[in-house]
Amino acid sequence: MGHMKALLLSLSILLAIVCSRVQATTLGLGTLKLPVYLHGSDSDTYLQVIDVPFVAGGASPEWWVHALGLPFVPPSDQFWREKGDVNMVSRYGLSITCHVGNFDEDFVVTIDAAKAKVPEGYPFTIEQVVDSAATCVRLMYPDRPKTEGRLVIKIIPAPANPESPAKTAVPASEQAR
Repeated sequence: MGHMKALLLSLSILLAIVCSRVQATTLGLGTLKLPVYLHGSDSDTYLQVIDVPFVAGGASPEWWVHALGLPFVPPSDQFWREKGDVNMVSRYGLSITCHVGNFDEDFVVTIDAAKAKVPEGYPFTIEQVVDSAATCVRLMYPDRPKTEGRLVIKIIPAPANPESPAKTAVPASEQAR
């Protein structure tokens, strides 16, 4: 009888461990606004803000802030020879995080350009990519009543580079919607 209790106890502990690791996930398909550029294209040199499909299992609105900094390689035909990440937020190395408080608190998004670098051959400044990322955040943040907090975008600028200040200067101002 003692072995039976030990076996039942062991099975109970194993079942508790397995159950604690199982999580329910509700996947959702949504769209995300990304600043993209097809490097190497003969088209005009400008950042486009486009809607990109994205599958998320996390809470909204946090998932889209995280997804804004992920690489995006779109499916393409055989004519695009050098496929690669077209999301300028990830390509330039910006870090984007958010803090979500209660319903009446501000939704604070931080765009950190401290480690950002202009990839070789890309025509945009870090400031331009930061501005386009902030635009994407503003476009994706849903309208809320004034009593439910506001969108606050904080920008951590890239360090000043004496050789090319125009490429790294980003205003350290707080922008609110």
